[in-house]
Amino acid sequence: MSGLSNERLVELYAQMVRIREFEERVKRTFAEHPGVIRGHTHLADGAEASIVGSIAAIGEATSSWPPTAATATRSRWAATPPR
Repeated sequence: MSGLSNERLVELYAQMVRIREFEERVKRTFAEHPGVIRGHTHLADGAEASIVGSIAAIGEATSSWPPTAATATRSRWAATPPR
């Protein structure tokens, strides 16, 4: 149906979960420890599938950053080991 293997689907789901967990930590830190994270934060609350899907469509090998990359996108790329 999707053309993706079960292994790839699980991989994409794991990335979405990792982003959600990271963002929840950022949100909690921002609220509980004012000043630790300076400036503003833009969280992806609920947009994990869009982030992971976009990156999967662009391709993992790209080295360019989209101009509106969210915190989760940056953390997801930074946390993904090279293949």
